[in-house]
Amino acid sequence: AERDDKESLGPPRRETGDTEASDSEASIAEEDAVEPSPLSAITVEITSFGYQTGHGIPAADVVFSARHIANPDGGPKTHMTGLDARLRKEVMGCEGAQELLHEMFDDVVRRIEACRGDEGVRVAVGCERGKHRSVTLAVELAALLKQKRSTQRRKISVRLCHQEEDSFQARTRREKAGGSGKAARKLGRVLRDLEEIEADLFLDSIHDA
Repeated sequence: AERDDKESLGPPRRETGDTEASDSEASIAEEDAVEPSPLSAITVEITSFGYQTGHGIPAADVVFSARHIANPDGGPKTHMTGLDARLRKEVMGCEGAQELLHEMFDDVVRRIEACRGDEGVRVAVGCERGKHRSVTLAVELAALLKQKRSTQRRKISVRLCHQEEDSFQARTRREKAGGSGKAARKLGRVLRDLEEIEADLFLDSIHDA
């Protein structure tokens, strides 16, 4: 009886009212309806770093290590970084690189799908110096994610940061400058050698005369 009383006090069902009232209610409902705003993009922050640089591990939801991946045969090019396409190709050809990239991608995608609202995903990947392997993996992961959308049809906004970039860019400039200096010194020695040879030939010609 109590249940029946509550139901009798409730609002009348739309189908029991007259047609005019129903049309009026529908019109008001349409006017009051608000178009749902599109979901905002999910931000994924990817940071590369070096374990041995002393700058620490960046704040992240998940941290991956690329230290088990061997550097390309012949050692990394000292004047190149993971920002160079040629070096990235070499690094990704090393054993374990593709497997780590796919592991990172799958993990990040799972975290993206779990996002509700404005929260994002923070990822960090490190190697010894934060110059070759970690930068390569970060760039490659960013490229894959930029082609991805969540199952909620939300866009993915990727932010890429290389924690050691200032350090390795400065070192690269010094190495290039040093290489230029060595080349100049070598050229100077060659020119002096030629001058000495010409001088010797000139003295020989005088003696022969």
